[in-house]
Amino acid sequence: MNKVLFRLKPLGRFLILPIFLISAFLLLPNKANAANDVSEYVFFRVDTELDVLNDKGVTVHWTCGAAGNGSVTDNTTSESTQALDGIIKVASKSKEMTDAGCDFKNGSTITASASINGWVTRKWTVALPASSSLAAAFTARASQDYDFVVTGVKNELGTPSLTLNGSSASASYDGSSASASYSGVNKYIAATGNGTLTGGAPGYVNKTVAITFSDFISASQSADFDDSQTSTFNGSQLPFAYKFTTAPYSGAVISGATFTAGDSGGTTCTEGGTTGIYYCPVPLSNSSTTATFAKSGYTTTTTTYALRSTPSDAQISGTIYPSLSSSGGGGGSDTVTFTPTPTPTPGVTESPTPTPTPSISPWPSGSTSMTHSRLFRKSGDPKVYVQDDGGWLHWIKSLQDFTSGGYNWSDVQVVSGNNFANLKIASKLNLKKGIRKLNVRSLPSLKGKIIGGFMPGDQFDKKDSQNGWFEITLPNGQMGWVSSGYVLEQ
Repeated sequence: MNKVLFRLKPLGRFLILPIFLISAFLLLPNKANAANDVSEYVFFRVDTELDVLNDKGVTVHWTCGAAGNGSVTDNTTSESTQALDGIIKVASKSKEMTDAGCDFKNGSTITASASINGWVTRKWTVALPASSSLAAAFTARASQDYDFVVTGVKNELGTPSLTLNGSSASASYDGSSASASYSGVNKYIAATGNGTLTGGAPGYVNKTVAITFSDFISASQSADFDDSQTSTFNGSQLPFAYKFTTAPYSGAVISGATFTAGDSGGTTCTEGGTTGIYYCPVPLSNSSTTATFAKSGYTTTTTTYALRSTPSDAQISGTIYPSLSSSGGGGGSDTVTFTPTPTPTPGVTESPTPTPTPSISPWPSGSTSMTHSRLFRKSGDPKVYVQDDGGWLHWIKSLQDFTSGGYNWSDVQVVSGNNFANLKIASKLNLKKGIRKLNVRSLPSLKGKIIGGFMPGDQFDKKDSQNGWFEITLPNGQMGWVSSGYVLEQ
């Protein structure tokens, strides 16, 4: 019995677009009478690019140079003989072959294509040897590639790369598909309809990208969640679940710290992007809401944060306020401030205002002794205040002033926002440079009546603040309000 074998077989399993492989035509000897054509067969074996048989109902079409053509689908009743799961067996003298004009005694040339929804259609041509030849003819051809390949996932820092293997990082498709498989560092999908691709990883925010397909796919499409790649469908890199910014009293970020979060501090956060910002891939399964900052020379500081509930929840950002350690050790606690919204500065009709760099002023004259005064800090705010005998709080404007005053960080009391609002904060107001005159109004609003003017060289005590306005007392004893955006507070 003679057998003719056409095979789409890949050279390698990890190449993506396109992959050139081997299609083999093989004529095997037949000990029976050559005239017994009904015992001769043609086998079409069809592989995918992952080197497995495509047994999902692949259809092979062929011609032999004549006007007719043949077509058989694997594992269906239209197949000439038994189903072989990815290998189509067709009798050489079957109606499909004879209608296509195939004559294996005359060395026909057969042109064929393999197609199935979800894979790229492939075509090839092979010259059939004469019946007297037993040599095998080989021609380089392409396998059936998956029509959709996801080629990579990275986090927002771009490094280290997350491995796309279903556990370190995953890619899921909600559109219809015939097959899907992870292999190497890619996800192969035989998509059969439009849908949404989702990239995810434990401890990161899921990202999505919409995928669209035409009815006929002539080449594989690609997608990624990696800003360094260019694909048919480009998704964005995955944000970390949490991001914390350090903001110590000195006003500078702190690098080189050990920052941990999650259950039992089991998630080590990565410093990256901007120095002093720490990124934490805390998985959703964690129930702890505490992160810890530790570095020599600073108090060990803990923060609390809200838990994310779904993989698509946005990244949670916060700020932590470590303090310098007075004795190289010690501990402390604070509450993280989440993405604060700045208070808008109300507009005024005065001259344009250049933004000066405020200078550090000495301790306010006339204040009481600082040696044994009480120190306060509002929770979530790095400013430290000292309270005088009259109960007024004075801002200590620099680390140098703090040190020269003989203060200790361990004496600073952290006060909640509600309680801090009940304390009296003393400060002096000066007009910013470049302002010729600032209106003083009867109300903390542009709707207030103009009752006086704040001139260059004037200095007033701030009595109160409200919605971006400061209350002052004019020389005539009348109380008025000025916009905080045009004055310097000392």
